[in-house]
Amino acid sequence: MLMSLSPTSCTNASVIQPASSALQVSQTLCCYCTAVGDDLVGVQMTLRRPRTSVSLEYCTTRAVPSLSQSEYLATVGKGLLPGIDILWTGPKVISNEISVEHVEEVGQVLRRPPLLWDNLHANDYDRRRLFLGPYHGRPTDIASKVRGVLSNPNCEFEANFVPLFTLSQWRLLADAYDPMDLDKDEMKLDDVELLIDLFHLPYGHGPKATAMLRQFDWLRSNAFCLQTKNEQRSNEWLQKAEDFRSMESIVSNLFRHLCSSANRSLVYDLYAHVSDLRSTIVLLRASCRSCLLPGHHSPGPSPSRCSPFDLTCSQTTTF
Repeated sequence: MLMSLSPTSCTNASVIQPASSALQVSQTLCCYCTAVGDDLVGVQMTLRRPRTSVSLEYCTTRAVPSLSQSEYLATVGKGLLPGIDILWTGPKVISNEISVEHVEEVGQVLRRPPLLWDNLHANDYDRRRLFLGPYHGRPTDIASKVRGVLSNPNCEFEANFVPLFTLSQWRLLADAYDPMDLDKDEMKLDDVELLIDLFHLPYGHGPKATAMLRQFDWLRSNAFCLQTKNEQRSNEWLQKAEDFRSMESIVSNLFRHLCSSANRSLVYDLYAHVSDLRSTIVLLRASCRSCLLPGHHSPGPSPSRCSPFDLTCSQTTTF
């Protein structure tokens, strides 16, 4: 299994050693790539010289007209020698899930197992976000169906311990791998668990972050209860507001613990993200407190409108 690191913020190979050692136990080859984007641009420009309309097809959504009918992929698969690997990112550029069936279909089209370039934890397209969640959405059975896995992680190198550690566990434990089971190592610390939940994966939040979103959405949607004479409903709202205040305190403690960490590289990589998140939660709590002010008018919930905090909406909310 091949695993490649391409963080833009790291230029010294000695910094990579801690993450590399975590992968050696799973017989994972760890290599470091720099200027990957520049190299690909150079290759792309070369390929485009004969036909300026050609675009690279490296996932299903980029295949024209489809994966099975793409002339581009069929030509590449037929023309390249069998020993040359072909990069593939999955159904999408950033794939939520990659199934065995999908990998097998790609292998048939390319006439070889694809080399998976996995952008699950990549954040170079939005540097305001971090993805600290575990390697997820890829059944361990695909390991035998691909030439290898290239992990394209967060640009902030220190933020990649959990993504890379769980990638090695995915390879080592096979069917026994559980992406949510972090109880066997030091990552069970409350601060780290909360950090992973708040900055989880591109297509979903962790359980604690989800609970915070649902709690605030309930408070915002039911603030009208404070204007009624129903004491039971008013007390329920006040109790949930107190619970949300406790959540704010937990995040504030996380921020303080991060700032006092001896790992200053980790602090520098995560500070802006955690600081922005803390400020956002402080504003949300202030919004809740404003509901208690005299004369505050809170309209009832509108069932016809999709709440920005409704996790069932088609667009995932970034906390």
